[in-house]
Amino acid sequence: MARERTAITGTTLNRALRMTRPHEIGDERVPGLCLRVRSRSVTWALRCRLNGKQTIRTIADARLAKDVEAVRTLALRARAMVASGRDPSPLFEEFRLSNTPADLEAVEARLAERVKREERERSGAWRWEDLRDRFLEDTLRNKRRDTYRSYKSVLNLPDWAPLRGKFAAEVSPEDVRRVRQSMIERGAPAQAKAAVRTVKAAFNWACEQPGSGLSTNPIRDVKTTPRTRSQRPEDFTADGTAPGAQRQKRLPSERELGLLMHELDTVPNAAVRLALKLALFTAQRRLTVVQAFKSNFEEEPEGMVWNVDPWFMKGGRRHRIPLPAPAAEVVRQATVISRPDTRWLFPKLRHRHQGDPMDTHMSEKVLTDALRDLQKPGRPLHSPRPFAPHDFRRAFRTYLGRRLGLSNDDAKLILDHREGVGQDVTEEHYSLDEVLPRKRKIMAAWVGFLVRLGEEHRPPAR
Repeated sequence: MARERTAITGTTLNRALRMTRPHEIGDERVPGLCLRVRSRSVTWALRCRLNGKQTIRTIADARLAKDVEAVRTLALRARAMVASGRDPSPLFEEFRLSNTPADLEAVEARLAERVKREERERSGAWRWEDLRDRFLEDTLRNKRRDTYRSYKSVLNLPDWAPLRGKFAAEVSPEDVRRVRQSMIERGAPAQAKAAVRTVKAAFNWACEQPGSGLSTNPIRDVKTTPRTRSQRPEDFTADGTAPGAQRQKRLPSERELGLLMHELDTVPNAAVRLALKLALFTAQRRLTVVQAFKSNFEEEPEGMVWNVDPWFMKGGRRHRIPLPAPAAEVVRQATVISRPDTRWLFPKLRHRHQGDPMDTHMSEKVLTDALRDLQKPGRPLHSPRPFAPHDFRRAFRTYLGRRLGLSNDDAKLILDHREGVGQDVTEEHYSLDEVLPRKRKIMAAWVGFLVRLGEEHRPPAR
Protein backbone atom coordinates (compact mmCIF):
# COMPACT_ATOMS: atom_id res chain seq x y z
CA MET A 1 0.00 0.00 0.00
CA ALA A 2 1.42 3.37 -1.02
CA ARG A 3 2.02 5.98 1.67
CA GLU A 4 2.78 9.68 1.63
CA ARG A 5 3.11 12.52 4.14
CA THR A 6 1.88 16.05 3.60
CA ALA A 7 0.06 18.87 5.35
CA ILE A 8 -3.47 17.65 4.66
CA THR A 9 -5.77 20.32 3.20
CA GLY A 10 -9.18 20.34 1.58
CA THR A 11 -7.53 19.73 -1.77
CA THR A 12 -5.68 16.71 -0.36
CA LEU A 13 -8.95 15.33 1.01
CA ASN A 14 -10.74 15.73 -2.34
CA ARG A 15 -7.85 13.98 -4.08
CA ALA A 16 -8.08 11.08 -1.62
CA LEU A 17 -11.83 10.76 -2.20
CA ARG A 18 -11.16 10.24 -5.94
CA MET A 19 -8.60 7.47 -5.37
CA THR A 20 -9.56 3.84 -6.02
CA ARG A 21 -6.44 1.97 -4.92
CA PRO A 22 -5.30 1.47 -1.29
CA HIS A 23 -3.35 4.49 -0.16
CA GLU A 24 -2.49 6.32 3.06
CA ILE A 25 -1.81 10.03 3.46
CA GLY A 26 -0.20 11.01 6.78
CA ASP A 27 -0.57 14.52 8.19
CA GLU A 28 2.64 16.44 8.82
CA ARG A 29 1.01 18.73 11.40
CA VAL A 30 -0.51 16.11 13.77
CA PRO A 31 1.61 12.97 14.17
CA GLY A 32 -0.47 9.83 13.66
CA LEU A 33 -3.37 11.52 11.87
CA CYS A 34 -3.96 10.07 8.41
CA LEU A 35 -6.38 9.48 5.58
CA ARG A 36 -6.76 5.79 4.75
CA VAL A 37 -8.00 5.01 1.26
CA ARG A 38 -9.57 1.62 0.55
CA SER A 39 -11.41 0.34 -2.50
CA ARG A 40 -14.80 1.35 -1.14
CA SER A 41 -14.06 3.87 1.61
CA VAL A 42 -11.89 6.76 2.72
CA THR A 43 -11.57 7.27 6.47
CA TRP A 44 -9.80 9.51 8.90
CA ALA A 45 -7.71 7.53 11.39
CA LEU A 46 -5.19 8.00 14.18
CA ARG A 47 -2.11 5.80 14.63
CA CYS A 48 -1.10 5.66 18.30
CA ARG A 49 0.47 3.46 20.94
CA LEU A 50 -1.86 2.17 23.69
CA ASN A 51 -0.63 -0.01 26.55
CA GLY A 52 2.69 -0.42 24.77
CA LYS A 53 1.15 -1.65 21.52
CA GLN A 54 0.93 0.18 18.21
CA THR A 55 -2.69 0.45 17.07
CA ILE A 56 -4.92 2.47 14.80
CA ARG A 57 -8.27 4.02 15.69
CA THR A 58 -10.83 5.04 13.07
CA ILE A 59 -12.04 8.61 13.51
CA ALA A 60 -14.79 9.07 10.88
CA ASP A 61 -15.82 8.63 7.25
CA ALA A 62 -13.94 11.28 5.26
CA ARG A 63 -16.96 11.85 3.02
CA LEU A 64 -18.92 13.07 6.09
CA ALA A 65 -16.11 14.82 7.97
CA LYS A 66 -14.75 17.30 5.45
CA ASP A 67 -13.68 19.99 7.93
CA VAL A 68 -9.93 19.25 8.00
CA GLU A 69 -9.18 21.67 10.86
CA ALA A 70 -11.95 20.22 13.02
CA VAL A 71 -10.59 16.70 12.51
CA ARG A 72 -7.05 17.92 13.20
CA THR A 73 -8.20 19.53 16.50
CA LEU A 74 -10.05 16.35 17.42
CA ALA A 75 -6.90 14.29 16.76
CA LEU A 76 -4.84 16.56 19.02
CA ARG A 77 -7.32 16.06 21.86
CA ALA A 78 -7.29 12.32 21.22
CA ARG A 79 -3.47 12.28 21.46
CA ALA A 80 -3.78 13.98 24.87
CA MET A 81 -6.09 11.17 25.96
CA VAL A 82 -3.62 8.57 24.71
CA ALA A 83 -0.82 10.30 26.63
CA SER A 84 -2.86 9.87 29.83
CA GLY A 85 -3.45 6.18 29.10
CA ARG A 86 -7.05 6.51 27.83
CA ASP A 87 -8.45 5.02 24.64
CA PRO A 88 -9.77 7.78 22.32
CA SER A 89 -12.35 5.49 20.69
CA PRO A 90 -15.30 6.87 22.73
CA LEU A 91 -14.37 10.41 21.68
CA PHE A 92 -14.35 9.37 18.02
CA GLU A 93 -17.65 7.53 18.43
CA GLU A 94 -19.32 10.64 19.87
CA PHE A 95 -17.86 12.66 17.00
CA ARG A 96 -19.44 10.29 14.47
CA LEU A 97 -22.81 10.38 16.26
CA SER A 98 -22.86 14.14 16.58
CA ASN A 99 -25.33 16.04 14.41
CA THR A 100 -22.78 18.86 14.21
CA PRO A 101 -19.38 17.11 14.17
CA ALA A 102 -17.58 20.42 13.75
CA ASP A 103 -18.81 21.51 17.21
CA LEU A 104 -16.09 19.80 19.22
CA GLU A 105 -17.31 21.29 22.50
CA ALA A 106 -20.65 19.53 22.05
CA VAL A 107 -18.83 16.30 21.18
CA GLU A 108 -16.67 16.51 24.29
CA ALA A 109 -19.68 17.38 26.43
CA ARG A 110 -21.46 14.27 25.16
CA LEU A 111 -18.37 12.19 25.84
CA ALA A 112 -18.10 13.58 29.36
CA GLU A 113 -21.75 12.74 29.98
CA ARG A 114 -21.19 9.25 28.60
CA VAL A 115 -18.22 8.73 30.90
CA LYS A 116 -20.31 9.92 33.85
CA ARG A 117 -23.08 7.47 32.97
CA GLU A 118 -20.60 4.61 32.79
CA GLU A 119 -19.19 5.60 36.17
CA ARG A 120 -22.69 5.79 37.64
CA GLU A 121 -23.48 2.39 36.17
CA ARG A 122 -20.39 0.88 37.77
CA SER A 123 -21.02 2.54 41.15
CA GLY A 124 -24.67 1.47 41.30
CA ALA A 125 -25.98 5.05 41.44
CA TRP A 126 -29.76 5.32 41.64
CA ARG A 127 -31.97 5.71 38.65
CA TRP A 128 -35.28 7.59 38.85
CA GLU A 129 -37.20 4.41 39.67
CA ASP A 130 -34.77 3.54 42.49
CA LEU A 131 -35.09 7.00 44.03
CA ARG A 132 -38.89 6.96 43.81
CA ASP A 133 -39.31 3.48 45.28
CA ARG A 134 -36.80 3.97 48.11
CA PHE A 135 -38.29 7.34 49.00
CA LEU A 136 -41.77 5.79 49.21
CA GLU A 137 -40.44 2.92 51.36
CA ASP A 138 -38.89 5.44 53.76
CA THR A 139 -42.12 7.45 53.81
CA LEU A 140 -44.14 4.35 54.62
CA ARG A 141 -41.83 3.55 57.55
CA ASN A 142 -41.50 7.03 59.00
CA LYS A 143 -44.49 9.14 57.93
CA ARG A 144 -48.25 9.04 58.35
CA ARG A 145 -50.06 6.59 56.12
CA ASP A 146 -52.03 9.29 54.33
CA THR A 147 -48.74 11.07 53.56
CA TYR A 148 -47.44 7.85 52.02
CA ARG A 149 -50.63 7.40 50.00
CA SER A 150 -50.46 10.98 48.77
CA TYR A 151 -46.80 10.69 47.74
CA LYS A 152 -47.36 7.32 46.08
CA SER A 153 -50.31 8.52 44.01
CA VAL A 154 -48.35 11.56 42.80
CA LEU A 155 -45.05 9.82 42.02
CA ASN A 156 -46.70 6.98 40.10
CA LEU A 157 -48.57 9.21 37.67
CA PRO A 158 -47.95 8.41 33.97
CA ASP A 159 -46.70 11.99 33.48
CA TRP A 160 -43.33 10.90 34.94
CA ALA A 161 -42.68 8.53 31.99
CA PRO A 162 -39.97 10.82 30.46
CA LEU A 163 -37.82 10.20 33.56
CA ARG A 164 -37.95 6.43 33.20
CA GLY A 165 -34.49 4.87 33.06
CA LYS A 166 -32.64 8.11 33.80
CA PHE A 167 -30.07 8.29 36.55
CA ALA A 168 -31.30 10.54 39.35
CA ALA A 169 -28.31 12.84 38.80
CA GLU A 170 -29.34 13.24 35.14
CA VAL A 171 -32.82 14.56 35.92
CA SER A 172 -32.84 18.23 34.99
CA PRO A 173 -35.07 21.15 35.97
CA GLU A 174 -36.39 21.15 32.40
CA ASP A 175 -37.48 17.50 32.77
CA VAL A 176 -39.59 18.36 35.81
CA ARG A 177 -40.97 21.50 34.17
CA ARG A 178 -42.17 19.41 31.21
CA VAL A 179 -43.91 16.99 33.58
CA ARG A 180 -45.48 19.92 35.43
CA GLN A 181 -46.70 21.41 32.15
CA SER A 182 -48.24 18.12 31.00
CA MET A 183 -50.34 18.03 34.18
CA ILE A 184 -51.42 21.64 33.78
CA GLU A 185 -52.41 21.06 30.15
CA ARG A 186 -54.66 18.15 31.10
CA GLY A 187 -56.46 20.38 33.60
CA ALA A 188 -54.78 19.41 36.86
CA PRO A 189 -52.84 22.48 38.12
CA ALA A 190 -53.28 21.52 41.77
CA GLN A 191 -51.88 18.06 41.01
CA ALA A 192 -48.95 19.68 39.17
CA LYS A 193 -48.16 21.75 42.24
CA ALA A 194 -48.30 18.69 44.52
CA ALA A 195 -46.16 16.70 42.08
CA VAL A 196 -43.34 19.25 42.01
CA ARG A 197 -43.45 19.68 45.78
CA THR A 198 -43.30 15.91 46.27
CA VAL A 199 -40.51 15.21 43.77
CA LYS A 200 -38.38 17.99 45.27
CA ALA A 201 -38.86 16.41 48.70
CA ALA A 202 -37.82 13.04 47.25
CA PHE A 203 -34.62 14.46 45.75
CA ASN A 204 -33.80 16.34 48.97
CA TRP A 205 -34.14 13.06 50.85
CA ALA A 206 -31.99 11.20 48.31
CA CYS A 207 -29.16 13.73 48.68
CA GLU A 208 -28.70 12.48 52.25
CA GLN A 209 -28.65 8.78 51.32
CA PRO A 210 -25.32 7.00 50.69
CA GLY A 211 -24.98 5.48 47.25
CA SER A 212 -27.68 7.60 45.61
CA GLY A 213 -25.14 9.43 43.44
CA LEU A 214 -26.60 12.79 44.47
CA SER A 215 -24.83 15.45 46.50
CA THR A 216 -27.08 18.37 45.58
CA ASN A 217 -30.70 18.54 44.48
CA PRO A 218 -30.65 19.14 40.70
CA ILE A 219 -34.28 20.37 40.66
CA ARG A 220 -34.23 22.58 43.75
CA ASP A 221 -34.95 25.76 41.75
CA VAL A 222 -38.06 24.48 39.96
CA LYS A 223 -41.15 26.48 40.91
CA THR A 224 -44.06 24.44 42.26
CA THR A 225 -46.34 25.96 39.64
CA PRO A 226 -46.26 28.86 37.20
CA ARG A 227 -49.05 31.38 36.93
CA THR A 228 -51.88 29.40 35.34
CA ARG A 229 -55.09 31.24 36.07
CA SER A 230 -56.46 33.05 33.04
CA GLN A 231 -57.15 36.76 33.19
CA ARG A 232 -59.59 36.75 30.25
CA PRO A 233 -63.28 37.03 31.26
CA GLU A 234 -64.33 34.49 28.62
CA ASP A 235 -62.09 31.84 30.23
CA PHE A 236 -63.90 31.96 33.57
CA THR A 237 -66.82 29.78 34.59
CA ALA A 238 -70.11 31.05 35.99
CA ASP A 239 -68.88 30.90 39.58
CA GLY A 240 -65.91 33.15 38.76
CA THR A 241 -63.15 30.55 38.72
CA ALA A 242 -60.89 29.52 35.87
CA PRO A 243 -61.37 26.00 34.50
CA GLY A 244 -59.01 23.59 36.25
CA ALA A 245 -58.11 26.13 38.94
CA GLN A 246 -57.63 24.89 42.48
CA ARG A 247 -60.80 25.03 44.59
CA GLN A 248 -60.97 28.24 46.59
CA LYS A 249 -61.36 28.18 50.35
CA ARG A 250 -65.00 28.06 51.37
CA LEU A 251 -66.67 29.01 54.66
CA PRO A 252 -70.12 27.40 55.06
CA SER A 253 -72.66 29.93 56.26
CA GLU A 254 -74.66 29.46 59.45
CA ARG A 255 -77.74 28.75 57.32
CA GLU A 256 -75.84 26.06 55.38
CA LEU A 257 -74.64 24.44 58.59
CA GLY A 258 -78.19 24.42 59.91
CA LEU A 259 -79.53 22.85 56.72
CA LEU A 260 -76.67 20.35 56.74
CA MET A 261 -77.74 19.07 60.16
CA HIS A 262 -80.96 17.87 58.48
CA GLU A 263 -79.62 17.01 55.02
CA LEU A 264 -77.06 14.57 56.43
CA ASP A 265 -79.96 12.32 57.43
CA THR A 266 -80.77 11.88 53.73
CA VAL A 267 -77.39 10.33 52.83
CA PRO A 268 -78.37 6.81 51.65
CA ASN A 269 -75.43 4.89 53.14
CA ALA A 270 -75.63 4.81 56.93
CA ALA A 271 -71.87 4.47 57.48
CA VAL A 272 -71.11 7.43 55.21
CA ARG A 273 -73.83 9.46 56.91
CA LEU A 274 -72.36 8.79 60.36
CA ALA A 275 -68.78 9.46 59.21
CA LEU A 276 -69.82 12.88 57.87
CA LYS A 277 -71.61 13.67 61.11
CA LEU A 278 -68.53 12.74 63.15
CA ALA A 279 -66.37 14.95 60.91
CA LEU A 280 -68.80 17.85 61.39
CA PHE A 281 -69.16 17.42 65.17
CA THR A 282 -65.41 17.04 65.83
CA ALA A 283 -63.89 19.27 63.08
CA GLN A 284 -61.36 16.55 62.28
CA ARG A 285 -59.88 15.78 58.87
CA ARG A 286 -61.82 13.29 56.81
CA LEU A 287 -58.92 10.81 56.79
CA THR A 288 -58.64 10.99 60.57
CA VAL A 289 -62.35 10.08 60.76
CA VAL A 290 -62.32 7.11 58.37
CA GLN A 291 -59.10 5.74 59.93
CA ALA A 292 -60.61 5.58 63.42
CA PHE A 293 -60.42 2.25 65.24
CA LYS A 294 -63.32 1.13 67.44
CA SER A 295 -60.80 0.78 70.26
CA ASN A 296 -59.93 4.48 70.00
CA PHE A 297 -63.20 5.44 71.71
CA GLU A 298 -63.40 5.13 75.50
CA GLU A 299 -66.33 5.70 77.82
CA GLU A 300 -65.23 7.82 80.79
CA PRO A 301 -67.29 9.16 83.72
CA GLU A 302 -67.41 12.62 82.14
CA GLY A 303 -68.33 11.22 78.71
CA MET A 304 -66.82 9.46 75.70
CA VAL A 305 -63.27 10.39 74.58
CA TRP A 306 -61.75 9.78 71.16
CA ASN A 307 -58.06 8.87 71.46
CA VAL A 308 -56.59 9.52 68.01
CA ASP A 309 -53.37 7.53 67.54
CA PRO A 310 -50.23 9.64 66.88
CA TRP A 311 -49.43 8.08 63.49
CA PHE A 312 -52.76 9.40 62.16
CA MET A 313 -51.96 12.99 63.12
CA LYS A 314 -49.85 15.48 61.19
CA GLY A 315 -48.23 16.58 64.44
CA GLY A 316 -47.24 12.98 65.24
CA ARG A 317 -48.80 13.05 68.72
CA ARG A 318 -51.75 11.34 70.38
CA HIS A 319 -54.77 13.62 70.29
CA ARG A 320 -57.67 13.31 72.78
CA ILE A 321 -61.05 14.68 71.77
CA PRO A 322 -63.96 14.62 74.26
CA LEU A 323 -67.26 13.87 72.53
CA PRO A 324 -70.52 15.58 73.57
CA ALA A 325 -73.64 13.40 73.63
CA PRO A 326 -74.65 13.85 69.94
CA ALA A 327 -71.13 12.96 68.75
CA ALA A 328 -70.87 10.01 71.15
CA GLU A 329 -74.19 8.70 69.85
CA VAL A 330 -72.81 8.79 66.30
CA VAL A 331 -69.91 6.58 67.41
CA ARG A 332 -72.26 4.11 69.15
CA GLN A 333 -74.46 3.84 66.04
CA ALA A 334 -71.43 3.35 63.79
CA THR A 335 -70.14 0.60 66.10
CA VAL A 336 -73.46 -1.23 65.89
CA ILE A 337 -73.60 -1.23 62.08
CA SER A 338 -69.89 -1.92 61.58
CA ARG A 339 -68.93 -5.48 60.74
CA PRO A 340 -67.97 -7.37 63.91
CA ASP A 341 -64.90 -8.88 62.22
CA THR A 342 -63.16 -5.53 61.62
CA ARG A 343 -61.29 -3.13 63.90
CA TRP A 344 -62.34 -0.09 61.87
CA LEU A 345 -65.26 2.08 62.95
CA PHE A 346 -65.90 2.84 59.28
CA PRO A 347 -64.69 -0.23 57.33
CA LYS A 348 -64.28 -0.37 53.58
CA LEU A 349 -67.61 -0.38 51.79
CA ARG A 350 -66.82 -2.50 48.74
CA HIS A 351 -64.09 -3.89 46.50
CA ARG A 352 -62.88 -1.35 43.94
CA HIS A 353 -60.88 -4.05 42.15
CA GLN A 354 -61.00 -7.79 42.35
CA GLY A 355 -58.53 -9.05 44.92
CA ASP A 356 -58.45 -5.82 46.94
CA PRO A 357 -58.15 -6.41 50.71
CA MET A 358 -61.32 -5.62 52.64
CA ASP A 359 -59.65 -5.29 56.06
CA THR A 360 -59.13 -1.58 55.70
CA HIS A 361 -61.08 1.62 56.23
CA MET A 362 -63.57 3.52 54.10
CA SER A 363 -62.08 5.80 51.45
CA GLU A 364 -62.07 9.44 52.53
CA LYS A 365 -63.15 10.40 49.02
CA VAL A 366 -66.53 8.82 49.71
CA LEU A 367 -67.25 11.61 52.20
CA THR A 368 -66.42 14.31 49.66
CA ASP A 369 -68.65 12.68 47.04
CA ALA A 370 -71.57 12.31 49.46
CA LEU A 371 -71.33 15.95 50.56
CA ARG A 372 -71.15 17.07 46.93
CA ASP A 373 -74.33 15.10 46.19
CA LEU A 374 -76.14 17.04 48.94
CA GLN A 375 -75.30 20.29 47.11
CA LYS A 376 -76.52 19.33 43.64
CA PRO A 377 -79.11 21.48 41.85
CA GLY A 378 -82.56 21.07 43.34
CA ARG A 379 -81.27 20.31 46.85
CA PRO A 380 -81.70 22.79 49.75
CA LEU A 381 -77.92 23.08 50.03
CA HIS A 382 -77.32 23.75 46.34
CA SER A 383 -74.61 26.33 45.71
CA PRO A 384 -72.48 27.23 42.65
CA ARG A 385 -69.52 27.00 45.05
CA PRO A 386 -70.01 23.82 47.09
CA PHE A 387 -68.14 23.32 50.35
CA ALA A 388 -66.14 20.20 51.19
CA PRO A 389 -65.53 18.21 54.41
CA HIS A 390 -62.33 20.13 55.11
CA ASP A 391 -64.40 23.32 55.26
CA PHE A 392 -65.94 21.98 58.50
CA ARG A 393 -62.60 22.83 60.14
CA ARG A 394 -62.69 26.35 58.72
CA ALA A 395 -66.24 26.81 60.04
CA PHE A 396 -65.20 25.51 63.47
CA ARG A 397 -62.32 27.93 63.77
CA THR A 398 -64.30 30.90 62.44
CA TYR A 399 -67.55 30.53 64.40
CA LEU A 400 -65.79 29.52 67.58
CA GLY A 401 -64.48 33.05 67.80
CA ARG A 402 -67.16 34.98 65.92
CA ARG A 403 -70.25 33.43 67.61
CA LEU A 404 -69.07 31.57 70.70
CA GLY A 405 -66.49 33.99 72.10
CA LEU A 406 -63.71 31.43 72.28
CA SER A 407 -60.10 32.12 71.32
CA ASN A 408 -57.91 30.94 68.48
CA ASP A 409 -55.92 28.97 71.05
CA ASP A 410 -59.11 27.12 72.00
CA ALA A 411 -59.64 26.15 68.36
CA LYS A 412 -56.08 24.87 68.12
CA LEU A 413 -56.68 22.52 71.05
CA ILE A 414 -59.27 20.68 68.94
CA LEU A 415 -57.75 21.11 65.49
CA ASP A 416 -54.41 19.73 66.77
CA HIS A 417 -52.29 22.59 65.45
CA ARG A 418 -49.14 21.60 67.40
CA GLU A 419 -51.03 21.11 70.63
CA GLY A 420 -48.84 21.62 73.71
CA VAL A 421 -45.54 21.41 71.79
CA GLY A 422 -42.62 23.82 71.65
CA GLN A 423 -43.67 27.47 71.69
CA ASP A 424 -47.36 26.90 71.03
CA VAL A 425 -49.51 29.47 72.80
CA THR A 426 -51.87 26.84 74.18
CA GLU A 427 -49.03 25.44 76.27
CA GLU A 428 -48.71 28.80 78.00
CA HIS A 429 -52.43 29.07 78.75
CA TYR A 430 -53.33 25.58 79.98
CA SER A 431 -51.55 22.96 82.00
CA LEU A 432 -51.92 19.31 81.01
CA ASP A 433 -54.50 18.78 83.75
CA GLU A 434 -56.63 21.60 82.38
CA VAL A 435 -56.51 20.59 78.72
CA LEU A 436 -59.16 17.84 78.65
CA PRO A 437 -61.77 19.75 80.75
CA ARG A 438 -61.14 22.79 78.60
CA LYS A 439 -61.65 20.69 75.47
CA ARG A 440 -64.96 19.41 76.84
CA LYS A 441 -66.25 22.96 77.19
CA ILE A 442 -65.11 23.84 73.67
CA MET A 443 -66.69 20.75 72.12
CA ALA A 444 -69.93 21.23 74.03
CA ALA A 445 -70.13 24.82 72.81
CA TRP A 446 -69.51 23.81 69.18
CA VAL A 447 -71.95 20.90 69.04
CA GLY A 448 -74.55 22.95 70.90
CA PHE A 449 -74.09 25.71 68.30
CA LEU A 450 -74.70 23.22 65.47
CA VAL A 451 -77.81 21.84 67.15
CA ARG A 452 -79.22 25.37 67.53
CA LEU A 453 -78.52 26.12 63.87
CA GLY A 454 -80.36 22.94 62.94
CA GLU A 455 -83.39 24.10 64.89
CA GLU A 456 -83.30 27.58 63.32
CA HIS A 457 -82.80 26.49 59.71
CA ARG A 458 -85.04 23.68 58.64
CA PRO A 459 -85.30 22.81 54.96
CA PRO A 460 -88.64 23.45 53.28
CA ALA A 461 -91.08 20.54 53.26
CA ARG A 462 -90.78 18.35 50.17
